Amino acid sequence: MDSEAYRETYAAMNPRGCVHEGAILSGDCGCAEAARFCLGEREGVGCRSDMAQARCADFQRLLRQGARFVLHESSADTEQPLAHGRGRRLQLGGLRGLAELLHPEGPRPSAIPDIAALLNHAIERFGSLDALPFNRLMPAIAAYRERKRRARS
Repeated sequence: MDSEAYRETYAAMNPRGCVHEGAILSGDCGCAEAARFCLGEREGVGCRSDMAQARCADFQRLLRQGARFVLHESSADTEQPLAHGRGRRLQLGGLRGLAELLHPEGPRPSAIPDIAALLNHAIERFGSLDALPFNRLMPAIAAYRERKRRARS
C-alpha cells in the first residue's frame, strides 16, 4: 500500500483521531475514550467522543502556548507541527505534571492510566482548562526525558 492510499484509508477509518495517539500506543498512557483499531499491520487510536477530543486538543494547545520557553519556540513556531521528541516531551511531560499537580501526595507517575479522567478531574478542580496553573506544569515538561534505547545484542 502506498503512503497516500494508507493516509486516505486511515482518515476514513479514523475520522476523530486521538490527540494522544502516540502516548497511548507506546503504553505510556491510557484513556477510557480511546478506540484502538488496526489497518494492515499498523495500529491506530481514535476518540469515541467529540467532547473528549476537543478537551484534549484544547489542553494540548494551551500547554504548547505555555511551554514555548521550555521548548525554545517563538510565538510564530506554535503554528508548526512539533518534532517527534518535542511533541512527546510536551504531551507526556504535561500529562505527568498535571497528574502530580492534582495528586501531590502520590509518587511521580510514570504512566497515566486515563487521560480523559485526568482532564475531567482538572476541570472539576480548577473550573476550566484555561484556569490551570500551567507555570506549575513546566518543570515536568522540562524534566521529561525519553526512555533510553536498549543496546542491541
